[in-house]
Amino acid sequence: RRIRGAFGVVTVISAYFRNNAADYKKMCAFHLLVARGIRSYISTILFAAVAVAFLVPGILLKSAEFCIGAAVLAALAAAWPFIFVAFQNSRVTKRLRANPEYEKTEQFFSFDENGLSLKLRRAGREEAHDIPYDKIARIYERRDRFYIYIGVSQALIVKKADIEEGKTDELAFLFRTTGKRFREKKKLRRKSEKES
Repeated sequence: RRIRGAFGVVTVISAYFRNNAADYKKMCAFHLLVARGIRSYISTILFAAVAVAFLVPGILLKSAEFCIGAAVLAALAAAWPFIFVAFQNSRVTKRLRANPEYEKTEQFFSFDENGLSLKLRRAGREEAHDIPYDKIARIYERRDRFYIYIGVSQALIVKKADIEEGKTDELAFLFRTTGKRFREKKKLRRKSEKES
């Protein structure tokens, strides 16, 4: 099947992804540090605010204790997102150990003007899902991949290197039908294509 658009006639675009722990952890870190937005940094902001609250009287009163307390809280504020990611990675590792089928699961994507078709294959079983673009919550473009959110925290991974038919620009053209839900990064795409 072919579709018409800004690129003339565009072939239906296919992609493949095999689940693996490293990509899953990377996606979880992205979700935590980027996709969730300000909510992930509330603790960091609070630590930083308390650090300032300690620093100001520490300077005014020339109190070493207040200044040291401010420095400790500032360091904790800076480190907190990384501590959170490390804690999350530990939970992900435990979850994957409990689900050995995860890394054996293969995902076959097909994108057209209506949405995406997803075929999951694992342990000799297959299941298929059709997801129209209006049911996709968000799509984030990164340097080497797209994260397609089909729920609040459930996302599909499509690596640009694993797009089997068509180019990333054509896939981005299809994603633009989601409007502002597609967080497009054209500069990252150009850089990625030059490197490959």
